[in-house]
Amino acid sequence: MTPKELLAAIKPAANAAAKHSPLPVLTDLCFSEGRVTGGDNIIELSLPVELDISGCVPAQRLTSALAVMPPDAELRTDIKDGRLSLRAGGSRHMLPIRPVSNYPFQAFEPAGVAVDVAAHALRRVAPAVSKDHSRPFMTGVHVFARDNALRVEASNAVLMLRSDTQGVDADIDLILPSHTVAALDDGQWQIRPGTHTVELKSGNVRIVSRVIDATYPDTDRIFNGREKRPIATIPREPLIRAIRGAAVATAGQKQPTLLIQFRPGQIEFSSADEAAESRDVLECDCTVTLNTEFRPPQLLVVLDALSGDDVLWSQPEPVCFARIESAQHSDFVALVGALRN
Repeated sequence: MTPKELLAAIKPAANAAAKHSPLPVLTDLCFSEGRVTGGDNIIELSLPVELDISGCVPAQRLTSALAVMPPDAELRTDIKDGRLSLRAGGSRHMLPIRPVSNYPFQAFEPAGVAVDVAAHALRRVAPAVSKDHSRPFMTGVHVFARDNALRVEASNAVLMLRSDTQGVDADIDLILPSHTVAALDDGQWQIRPGTHTVELKSGNVRIVSRVIDATYPDTDRIFNGREKRPIATIPREPLIRAIRGAAVATAGQKQPTLLIQFRPGQIEFSSADEAAESRDVLECDCTVTLNTEFRPPQLLVVLDALSGDDVLWSQPEPVCFARIESAQHSDFVALVGALRN
């Protein structure tokens, strides 16, 4: 094995390892029985590695050492006097190593049947996760099964996102920390609930994660209670370009605003401050006259997550939640709060 190959192999575990922790061993990578493990107080990620050592090595020091060694030279390792020796070409590093018994592996006791979910479905709702820790349920992604579908959702005060995967008959209801969702690579993941933790597997990668100990409210009444009669059918890509273009004038502001004026046959987008103004007009199938305002970043997050060519926009009043969804696909819906004038 070369330094470049080992660095690539351990990178997911190194990314999961804590950068700073009151428990120093959590900043280590633990090598044991042909696997490497890294984690913090929320998640623990492990995967196979072809390195015949046993012990815990500081993650940042190890990755930094491997990054500066001759990338394609043969890597030789040895443990002596409580230190790990790394040699490749003329490069040598000595790193501290702790016993495997020091590592606080997270316990996992299965308490349910595994269900498959795409990482994409989890990540597309994650932008709505709240940072308000006074309501813990809003700081994670809700994963549950209902009506023969696996549903994932996240919400904050002004944005609610939901993604459905049809044809899934499962018994699961938990809240994943957003930190856990961010650690998932692309592809399918098998989620198995546990008594106090959850196990996620994809190929040879295994994650054990804490879950958020809270009850997620029933959001069906919110999603189903919103106006579903579209006021406009809008081509998605031109809509994205129009919003980005019209938002230029206030792009540098902490809280940018975008005025949207619906008119029969067209929509006008505009933003302005004391020194600049941006405007864009988009022709589309619009049936009402309505003036409303939104935060451009929230709209762009939603439109990037949508699939299909056209967007259905439902909004009965200027100041309320707009329901935004694809005209071609029913697997994703967003509720975006309009601003008060």
